[in-house]
Amino acid sequence: ETAAQAYIEAAQELVGEYRYARALALTERAVTLSKAEEHRQPMLCFMAEILLELGQVDKSVETFELAMAEAISEQQRCLAQIGMASTMRIQTRYDDALKLLDVAQPLAESNGMDQALSVLHHLRGNLMFPLGKTELCRREHQRALDYAEKVESAKDTARALGGLGDAAYAAGHMQSAHEYFSRCLKVSDQHGFGKIKAAYNTMVPFTMLYLLRHREALPFAVEAAQSASALGHLRAEMNARGGFCHIAYDIANVDLETYEQHANRVVELSTKLGAKAWRPLGLIWQSVCLYRRNHQDLAEQIIAEAVEIGRNYTFNSGRVFGTQAYITNEPAVRENALREGEKITEGETISHNHLWFNRYAMDTMIKIRELDRARYYADRLEKYTSGESLPWATYFISRTRTLADWYENPDQEENRSKVEEFVEYTDSLGLDYPVRHVKKELEQA
Repeated sequence: ETAAQAYIEAAQELVGEYRYARALALTERAVTLSKAEEHRQPMLCFMAEILLELGQVDKSVETFELAMAEAISEQQRCLAQIGMASTMRIQTRYDDALKLLDVAQPLAESNGMDQALSVLHHLRGNLMFPLGKTELCRREHQRALDYAEKVESAKDTARALGGLGDAAYAAGHMQSAHEYFSRCLKVSDQHGFGKIKAAYNTMVPFTMLYLLRHREALPFAVEAAQSASALGHLRAEMNARGGFCHIAYDIANVDLETYEQHANRVVELSTKLGAKAWRPLGLIWQSVCLYRRNHQDLAEQIIAEAVEIGRNYTFNSGRVFGTQAYITNEPAVRENALREGEKITEGETISHNHLWFNRYAMDTMIKIRELDRARYYADRLEKYTSGESLPWATYFISRTRTLADWYENPDQEENRSKVEEFVEYTDSLGLDYPVRHVKKELEQA
């Protein structure tokens, strides 16, 4: 047992240095040598965590299953169940993960496992996030923070603050989200929690985007992606590259090749991790690249694939339907996408589905000159964001109403002046795509 423990201690040091491959080899050796049940089972949990970091999700599941089977105490069983649930989350097995946490929670409570309860509530909050259950998400992360502070764990405090940022993001409260993420990163920097920083660093570009801070957000997203990649944090890298695509969609001076590289990497990582809910996001941005290159048929083919997946995983479905409505040249396809998108955003869903579906719907109606319907979607977005001011939403609502008035009465000088002022404002933000065609129309008018 002494040799096995020595291997584990060396592996733990390597994990601290993010050298997961070497750490895995040492941990496998420790598991082989260990004969004592009370030592072997925690080693299996540790090995499963390393496998998850390496993106070997299926092997991580198998190892956690073995750890649960070999547990000799309630505490061991509880920790293995929490670990298994974290792996199921990556696999988009949300219901299975939630059921397992419901089994683990009473074990943790009856055995006074307060630190494990912080992890458990944080994980449950993370599962509520893609399901759009915003209040439950907030409540779980607050409980995680309460337990973290009770046991005076800086690491769990940092995680919980990041989780509260996620909850605020899910509700569309981006200024609040930005503040929570900033607090999380501050604690992470103070204590050297590189992995936690990598995870939540990727959310800051999103909040900057919604605060119309695109110029800051784009390099932040690039740096977050590079840092996550260097640490081998594949999920964080996937999120950061998705953030880049969101920001670059509207910003000036981003070439399509760079954009496409990030989109392709999102698809690649979602496949590697088995993160099925994330694949449509990468497909959205691939279809956008093709659309802007005038490859209409292929763009519609790619977004149609995203739609089929999006019907089963609502995390990005509002964005998917909005994108399809904007890209397609087929009226029937467009109307169906708008119907499905409205249905999603009438129910309980995450903020970005509301924001991007209504934004794409507005853009679509402006493009095909159905101006009253454009105003309808502007009203929908305004109603959704009434709880906390959101500069991004205010900008696109203003764009829609300003252009709708101009297209309706192009000879009215006041309408033209408002469009010109809006174009100047857009230029000052460093944005391009929202007014690219408008500038040409102003020149020709």
